[in-house]
Amino acid sequence: MVRIDNVGEYGIIKDVSCQKLPLGAWSDGLNVRSTDNAVEVFRGDTRVYNPTSVNPYHVLPVTIAGARYWIYAGTGKIYCVNGSTHTDLTRAAGGDYSGAANTWTSCVIGGLPVMNDGSGSNYPQSWDLNTANNFGNLANWQANTYCKSIRTYRNYLVALNITKTTTA
Repeated sequence: MVRIDNVGEYGIIKDVSCQKLPLGAWSDGLNVRSTDNAVEVFRGDTRVYNPTSVNPYHVLPVTIAGARYWIYAGTGKIYCVNGSTHTDLTRAAGGDYSGAANTWTSCVIGGLPVMNDGSGSNYPQSWDLNTANNFGNLANWQANTYCKSIRTYRNYLVALNITKTTTA
């Protein structure tokens, strides 16, 4: 018999063989979690925010003045939520977006979020973190140029799968 104190010290470690796990580590578990060096039943998840205004196909967290906001995009609209307030941030000019499941991409550069619906028919959008303002076309973006994906690399924005007018 081996006595094991602090059975929740390490939690579940699935990527190491069982023989190499330290005492108190678990190789598998179902509906449990480790808290305060103990293992407890985990009853699942709970709703944090009210129901979303649209089905979210993409989610991006941002921090505004120390508060956590979640930006979420549906097929045609972008919203942000902090607590129970859902604010429509869809661009003021140009109408709804043409996003779909698995087409939205986003990044944060200089603390500001940039989102792209990936449709190849809308410019990447940026937001100034003011909930009174909407998303708008990314500043200095070349006219008639679209991309399927946009990301950051260090202090640079990188656009991928670019189409200029009609030439890919």
